[in-house]
Amino acid sequence: MLESMPTIASRLRELREARGLTQSELARAVGMTPQAINLLESGTSKAPNPANLFALADALKVSARELVFGPQQEKPDPDRALAHIINTMAEEPRQEVLDFIQYKIERTGALSTKDQIADYLRMIDSLKKDMDAKRDQERPPVDGDQKTV
Repeated sequence: MLESMPTIASRLRELREARGLTQSELARAVGMTPQAINLLESGTSKAPNPANLFALADALKVSARELVFGPQQEKPDPDRALAHIINTMAEEPRQEVLDFIQYKIERTGALSTKDQIADYLRMIDSLKKDMDAKRDQERPPVDGDQKTV
């Protein structure tokens, strides 16, 4: 059975209680009513508006991101995220994105070290080769491509 993920309502209540605040005290600190805090904590009101979200996060001494999503367990890997985004794109825009990234890296030296540049270029090259291999597998054979056994 899957555990239910904490919601903004449960995180709000947990953080408020951990700070030793009552709903009234938190409400006063952020310019909301105690009833509004109660509605948020009970889950009746799904999410605060952006201004209240930032005010709540500030009063609870956490980032708005942490209030909404919970504490971050590990630092996200931007390279992995970029590869995932690129791999989920349609072929034509993916090729354009890879070409653009390669251009920016080669022409502007946007990265701080030559090792980083080499790593990114290898990653882009690998992604392009994967795209070519996939395209070749999906392409119907033409008369000259058929092998004789």
